[in-house]
Order: sequence, then structure tokens, then C-alpha cells
Amino acid sequence: MTVTVGDSVFLEQYLINTRVYGVVVPAGSPPEFWATYEIQSDQGTLTMAAVLGPQGPAGADAFAMHLQTDPYDSPDELPNTLTNTVADIGKYWAFDDLDASGNVIGSSLWVWYGTSYRRLMLGSPGPPGPVPIITPSVSLIPPDQNSSVTVGGTPPYPDWHLFLPAVPGPTGPAPAMGLCPDVDLTTTAPSAGDLLGYTGRTSTINVDPPAKPTLVTQGTGGTLPAGTYWWGVTATTSLGETISSPEVSSTVTGTTSSATLTWTRPPGAAGYKIYRGTASGVLSTLVHTVTGGATVTYTDTGGGAAATPPGSNTAGVVYPIWVPVSVAQLVPGPYSMPENAFTSFSGVSSSAPIGSFAIPPQPFPWTPVVWGHIGAFGIELSADPMMIGCEVLLGDAASGQQIARGFGNSLGEVNIMPHYSTPTTPSGALTPTNGMAVVPANHSSPAQGTIYVNLYNDGQVGLYQFNPTDAQIMVLIMPVNPGG
Repeated sequence: MTVTVGDSVFLEQYLINTRVYGVVVPAGSPPEFWATYEIQSDQGTLTMAAVLGPQGPAGADAFAMHLQTDPYDSPDELPNTLTNTVADIGKYWAFDDLDASGNVIGSSLWVWYGTSYRRLMLGSPGPPGPVPIITPSVSLIPPDQNSSVTVGGTPPYPDWHLFLPAVPGPTGPAPAMGLCPDVDLTTTAPSAGDLLGYTGRTSTINVDPPAKPTLVTQGTGGTLPAGTYWWGVTATTSLGETISSPEVSSTVTGTTSSATLTWTRPPGAAGYKIYRGTASGVLSTLVHTVTGGATVTYTDTGGGAAATPPGSNTAGVVYPIWVPVSVAQLVPGPYSMPENAFTSFSGVSSSAPIGSFAIPPQPFPWTPVVWGHIGAFGIELSADPMMIGCEVLLGDAASGQQIARGFGNSLGEVNIMPHYSTPTTPSGALTPTNGMAVVPANHSSPAQGTIYVNLYNDGQVGLYQFNPTDAQIMVLIMPVNPGG
């Protein structure tokens, strides 16, 4: 590049902190237009003339500032009753300025100027600093040593190592399991290796009435006229209702009164009923029925229906009874339906029984899981007239719960597998807790644990032919929760 005289040539770039000075000259001095700029390293000084004018009139005195100590949380709470008088002008409150995360980034004064507040910032917020990433760790030390902290790492990545005494807590209570109301270790004594299991037994445990409720507030917005009232609360379950709690009373005034009550939930409560009366021991009005056990407060605004609390406690909760159970009882057990449990059939029918098999009573609730195979032939009125199948029902040969199904083929071979839905109940499905196809523990009616096998197709009446040769069904006893 060719450089000639008068060209501007870039030499270097600096970021300079400049200080500006004015040299005071008399007001009558001739106009001067000059300035000097001196730079040394990254510091610069700019000097120019500054004309000194005549002194102006005195201004009004500033009002005095008076710090107020009222504990307000935000400027929105400041009083709006101040006046434009010497007594109030100059009152101010100090507040922290917070960012979106609640961190203090500055402070402001809110000053009363007579007709409104004015915010005065105390400085300006600086740029956000780095956020350190702290790595904590803990070492346990003997209980008789003092705790301490060792800080290491770097400012952006500090390490905090805490040395904390391992102080053991008090030993908790160890109640006897046999004293629990839902455990029975007496009827069947436990043996080594037994587990607690549910075999279908239940017990009903009474629910206590709530303790004496508390009157939280009295207010307006209701229809209670002036007078003295008594309130009581009962607890409800699916089985009934408790007697009333001890009463709480209060005297209200006016004609639009209300009263808010709260109480403590007794174990097992599924809901509550609030009663009101105008004399002690005479609760004659059902104010409200609460349907959730977790709701333990209600505001009585008046009204209600004539009713009294029950004279006896009928509320209870049904609990399962846990008993010693051998591990072997919790493992699925196999049974097989042999060939001689089937019977031959030849004839016209819509559902032809060909065999049944009774499973012995089990000490736990269970459901059968069925697989097997048979041979069946015939013709019936359906889209596939030559494919004769079968159904397996539990509990009744005609109306029992379908638990397995076999669909025929042109070879006359029917493979049976678990199947619970039907054309009329396509949503039927088994779950571990929905109670479908459950045989109760120690069932006393043999039919409850009997499975029935019928020749069957989804068509109409057919001509069926069955021979039990080589027929076989496998039944797996699966322990389940009987559900609701």
C-alpha cells in the first residue's frame, strides 16, 4: 500500500479512561475555544475553559428525610393516608430490589413527596456474578467430636467437605406383631420360614368419632341469626356412621352470621356429617355431609335439614386379617384334568358338556389358569361350520365365568388357552385385583372351585361329536388378591 503525505494511517487501538476538567475563567473574559487532551497509557485528561457565571438566587430549602421502620414487605403495602404537610413529607421506607429468582440486586428508597411516592435508587445494579458449582461431601465422625467444614477447589468450582458427628437416634418402639388388630398368630401358630399372607379372612374395626371440633372463625355472609349454637361432627364409612363428637358452642351476633369449624380426622374415616343445635345435647339439624375423609373443615352459613346424630356407632372399616402362610402356599400349584374326567358326546346342541374337574379348597384366594387340548368334530350354523371348538367355565356349567377357550380347525384339533372376553362381553379382562374368576380361600361350595368344559362355537345349534381319547387339561392355581 502506497502512503502519501496527509493520509491517515491506523497505528494502534486503546480503550482509554478519560477525565474531563474545566478551567474557570471570569465571566467577562473573551470567548476562548481551546482544549487540551493528554494521554498516558490507558488514562486520558481533557481540559477546556469553563466560564464562571454570576451566582443565582437561593433555592427553596429541601425537606428533611425521615426513615420509617414499619415492617412492610413491598412498596405495594405503603400507606395511602399520608398528607401534603410537613408532618408527612419526607417520610421514606427502604426496600431491597430483587431479581426474578429472589436475589437482592440493589436497594431503593420510597419517599413521600406530599402527593405521591417517588422511588430513589441507591446505586445501580452491577452485572451478575458467576454462579459457583458446589460439590459437597460428608464424612461421619464420632459423636463426641465437633462438626467442621473444609473448603477446597476453586471459586467457580468449590468443594465443601462436611465432617458431621454420627449421633444415633433413640431406639423406637418394638410392638408385638401379634397384638396388631389385623394380624392373627393364634389360630395358626407360625412356623420357621412362614410369611404373613392374606387368605380371605377379614375383620371389621370400628371407627372412632372425631375429637371435639374447633371453632376457627365467626364471620358474615350466612343466614345464622343472633344466638348461641352447638355443633357436633360424626365420621362416616361405607358401613355406617359414628356417634357425635363432643360439642363446641359459640354465640353469634347479627342476622347474617356464619361459623367455620375444623376437626381432626379419625383413622378410617371416609367422610363426615356436621350437625347443629340450639341447646346443649340437642343436635337437631344436619348442616352438611362431607364425602372426603381428608376434608376436615366446613363453614356453616345456616340452613340444613332436620336430623340427629345416631345413638350408636355403626361406622367401621373392613381390614384383611394377615396370618402365617407357608411359602409353598404362595407358589402356583399345578393340577391336571385327566382323560377319564371327560365324557363322550354325540348329538345336536348349542353347548354340549363334555367334562368337569373340581379343584380342592386352597388356603388362599386363587384363580385357575387353563391350557389343554381335545379332539372335536361336527357341523354347526356358523361361518366356519366344520370347526367345532370348546369353552371352559368356572363355577357353573352354563353361567360360569369363561376362563379359557379353544377354537377348532378343519383337522378337529382344539387347543385350549386362557380366554376371558366373550362376544357379549368383549371388554372382559383379568387383572390381579379386579376379582374376576377368583375362588375364595377354603371354599365350602365344591362348585366354586370346579371347572366345566363344553363343546361350543359362536354360531347356533350344531351337530357335535366328541371322544375323550387323548383329551387333557392343565390347571395352574394362581394366588391372587380378591380385590373389592
